[in-house]
Amino acid sequence: MKTILKCRLILAILLIFLLKFSLAQASDGIPALQNLEDEEYRVVAAVVAQVHLSHSPHWFILADRTTSFECNPPANTGLAIGGCSGMRTVNQEPHEVLQIVISSIKGVTNNLTSDLEAKARTSVPVEKTLPLNIRQVIWGSSSGKSFPRELGNPDFALYHSRVGFNKQKTRALVDVATISWIDSSRSLGEYVYLEKMKKDWQVKGRMKLWSM
Repeated sequence: MKTILKCRLILAILLIFLLKFSLAQASDGIPALQNLEDEEYRVVAAVVAQVHLSHSPHWFILADRTTSFECNPPANTGLAIGGCSGMRTVNQEPHEVLQIVISSIKGVTNNLTSDLEAKARTSVPVEKTLPLNIRQVIWGSSSGKSFPRELGNPDFALYHSRVGFNKQKTRALVDVATISWIDSSRSLGEYVYLEKMKKDWQVKGRMKLWSM
């Protein structure tokens, strides 16, 4: 009986410790692993529609995980740019590159970059295609699935981060990268700023971070 009580006491202490640890993470502004919000999919779809689709698009690959600020190794997306996944260089801290974004894109504010920085500390799964009338295949090099060659070459592969919002969710900031099969000059990564006009997101500013 004493052994059972001791085990229960140890378990209770462990649960209390884990709860305190989780609360401490939340108080430090570190978000728990979350799914992408529907509004994030809509923001990325607006970037693709306004920036990356050709006049007669065929199909594109949508990476099965978001890019993040992780480096050495980068987030497991299949995209590796200088030891990171495209959101910064290995010699930059996240807040440093985001300060450059603020100074480069009119309308980007500290609350936008702070929200993006908190969300993009780790990579999360991309579970749905974007709300666009074009064929998309969710795929990643580490997914264990074979590349969908039966469809022919895609127009591009798309990699995107979480989306940073202001409190009203009328402004958004996201990192979007493409690897193009059609035009190598369109293989690039950039921060994109959008504003919500009525119900639609409109691209208002871009800052290229890298290109091939």
